[in-house]
Amino acid sequence: MYSSRLRTKLELDSSCATASSNSIQAAIGAVSVGGTLTVCAGTYRTSVAVIKPLALEAAGHVVINAAGRDNGVMILASGSPVEGFEVAEAIGEGILAVGTRGAQSSTS
Repeated sequence: MYSSRLRTKLELDSSCATASSNSIQAAIGAVSVGGTLTVCAGTYRTSVAVIKPLALEAAGHVVINAAGRDNGVMILASGSPVEGFEVAEAIGEGILAVGTRGAQSSTS
């Protein structure tokens, strides 16, 4: 599944050009357990919680601007790799893994 700030009305969801969601959190809710959510390049003014096992990956330069929020990305589910994001302006942690085993992330 793809999420892009510039969601199209086509909603084919086969690439960043046809992403079906412009909300990372809504897309996390829609992805199947064990699936992959690809977040397309851009700056997203939000914070997100990974609430089930899935892969969260950035396509291009993705910034999560968490201004005024405790965390940019909170991982609450084991087996949820997070790769390629820049997290800015969070009050606390940029990426926080809670209650997960072997948590790993790859960010810039």
